[in-house]
Amino acid sequence: IDMVINIGKALQGDWEYITREIKAVTDACHKHHAIVKVIFETDYVTKEADIVKLCQICTEVGADYVKTSSGFGFVKQGNGDYNYQGATIPVLKLMNKSVGPKVKVKAAGGVRTLDQLLAVREAGCTRSGATATISMLEEAKKRDHRKLGKELGIYTTTEDVGQGLILWMPNGTVIIEELEKLAKETEQVFGAPPLIFES
Repeated sequence: IDMVINIGKALQGDWEYITREIKAVTDACHKHHAIVKVIFETDYVTKEADIVKLCQICTEVGADYVKTSSGFGFVKQGNGDYNYQGATIPVLKLMNKSVGPKVKVKAAGGVRTLDQLLAVREAGCTRSGATATISMLEEAKKRDHRKLGKELGIYTTTEDVGQGLILWMPNGTVIIEELEKLAKETEQVFGAPPLIFES
């Protein structure tokens, strides 16, 4: 479940209201085994102190994710157009640094290229919204996955161990753990038999 904070209350600094609201939605979601993502709309909520406070609240009430934007937070730009920036690297790094260990960060808005996707991952995001998935995949196909895996610290290969055998690096282990956790959460929600992961 995605919820957008009450932006007006956040801008007023009414943190008691914000805490009650996020806690109520989080508790209802968890009661029904649903994941909750709390959207800050960082095109409106721009002060670092406010973003940090929202991250602290989400950590305190047990939200699963904090998320930059809904994609509908249009703000008048310098050229007169109405648009949004969404996920910027400085904001994502701030959010990642400000949440507790159980809260993940989702980048949403403005991630349109493979390089931007890799940058938000590097900033600490475990999920990202992407409207240009096909072009990202096409770009990824053009790149050598062995080199990319090594650059990102996901995995490496070596002739000493065996051709084609993947050696997982720390970032790769995180991805594997997240995929296993997602699979287990999905099993619980739908009552499916458990999948067994072998290392």
